[in-house]
Amino acid sequence: MKRDSHVEQPAAEPLVGLAGAQVAGLGNSRCGHLIRSVEKQARERALSAFRGVREARLRFPGHVMGVTDEHLRVLKMEKIPFEYLSKAPHGEEEDAPRQP
Repeated sequence: MKRDSHVEQPAAEPLVGLAGAQVAGLGNSRCGHLIRSVEKQARERALSAFRGVREARLRFPGHVMGVTDEHLRVLKMEKIPFEYLSKAPHGEEEDAPRQP
């Protein structure tokens, strides 16, 4: 019995609206934050402190990490210096003056 090796697959429909948001993780997962720790000693302390965090973290070039709220809590508790790179919602900086 011979099978046709080339079978047309229907085009994937883009996920939009609520379905797309759920797949992307909006509203059903923890918040992600981008941080940078330039000093080598601070990075080493952070990586050591993160061993106790159950959540995953991501590493990017330039000593940038994607972390969760729990990672930030540990960094603050251990007084490990870091630079916060994420923007506030809607692209507003936290210290930026707000318009009424």
